[in-house]
This record gives sequence, structure tokens and C-alpha cells, in this order.
Amino acid sequence: MSRLVTNEGFRPRVLFLINDLRMGGVERSFVNCVNHLRHVRPAVVLIDPAAGSLAGELSAELELFSLHNRDSK
Repeated sequence: MSRLVTNEGFRPRVLFLINDLRMGGVERSFVNCVNHLRHVRPAVVLIDPAAGSLAGELSAELELFSLHNRDSK
């Protein structure tokens, strides 16, 4: 007999890292994919947040983070 413990309401967070969301085929597919994930909580990290014409099409339910370039001294 299995003693598998499940938490019905638990959805693991999955981090997606993408350079930017400029208009393109891969970027469009990425936005469609993360917008329709239901069994996980997707979080999107943009490396270049300034280049994101498709960022506005991400679901409001998604967590969105950005990495800013910093000048090294």
C-alpha cells in the first residue's frame, strides 16, 4: 500500500528565463505556453526587459521579473 502524501492545492513554481520578448515566433510560442500552464505557477525572468513588445500579453497571474544590466567598476 502506497503512502503517497499529496497536497491538492499545491502548485510548484517553475522559473522560465528568456532573453527578451521581442516579436518573433519563438517568443510568441513562449507567451502562449506560459499563459496556459495550469498545474504549476510560472515565473518569467526577462534578461533584457526593455525589449519586450510581447510582455504585455503575459497573463496578469504570472510573476514577472527582470534583470537589469549593471555597469561594473
